[in-house]
Amino acid sequence: MIHSAPGPRPPRNASANGDVIDPLGHWTPERMRSATPLEDSLAERGASPRSHTATTEPANSEPRIVVNPVEPTESAATNEPPRAMASVGKLFFDGPDTHGHVCSGAIVASRSGNLVHTAGHCVYDPKKPWMKGWMKNFFFVPSYADGTGPLGGWNGNLAYALTPWMKSGDFSHDQAFISFYPHSEGESMQQYFGGNGLTFNESTSRDGVTIYGYPAAAPYQGNIQHYCSGKTSWHRPASDTTMGCPMTHGSDGGPWYSSLTDDHVGMIYAVTSRRGKDSSGNPYLIATPNTYKVRDLYNSANT
Repeated sequence: MIHSAPGPRPPRNASANGDVIDPLGHWTPERMRSATPLEDSLAERGASPRSHTATTEPANSEPRIVVNPVEPTESAATNEPPRAMASVGKLFFDGPDTHGHVCSGAIVASRSGNLVHTAGHCVYDPKKPWMKGWMKNFFFVPSYADGTGPLGGWNGNLAYALTPWMKSGDFSHDQAFISFYPHSEGESMQQYFGGNGLTFNESTSRDGVTIYGYPAAAPYQGNIQHYCSGKTSWHRPASDTTMGCPMTHGSDGGPWYSSLTDDHVGMIYAVTSRRGKDSSGNPYLIATPNTYKVRDLYNSANT
């Protein structure tokens, strides 16, 4: 079952963003600078740690590519660091508490050209009363660097989350999509930054993975993209995947690439959900590879 927030009737698994807010009036440079990562995040304060339990590493069938990447058709000069991904950006939003927060996200190929993949906890807080946990006033800045992006930001329309996340904070369903309005002249994000492809049912253990995000908690400041690359492994006891990586809060919702096409797009198979440390104190990130439920959510969002 999927549900919607009160207001204009969006799809059943989506929350309406409400009245369109002029980014220049709401997400001012000062407000963007003061937005904080979800440090007191659902992951750390333990939004019910319900996720299906596995005693052996999940056996995946062949992963299926159902969304192919799309290259940009226009150019947008960036001032990003080397190896930055143009289609990755910084996500700003207000929580149910009305405080400004930040996550990371990535543009995915879509009909509208304005669809972003991020984490479920970046769009909905399951600790709030039912249907009262929607984040709002989403604002996405592709290729964000040092306070701005080459074309500014896009204003949010609808957020899409999975019911198991909304009901109980099930981390195996900590994935989401957000649709955005085009710019005033009709420009889409995808035109200038490209749209990433998506794969589903990937293995939890694989080589050659690259994770991107905008860590904003110490020692990072959230000013530029960072990345980690290497091998992932199965994270017990659930069907999660993990990689050693020091990126802090703010990188939540950032894409996990199984392959990179170029410095614009690649194939995304998961998004950062939470983090932890091993017995030696080494930090790592955790994600659940996108399932076919996430594919269905994408199909709902890709209208």
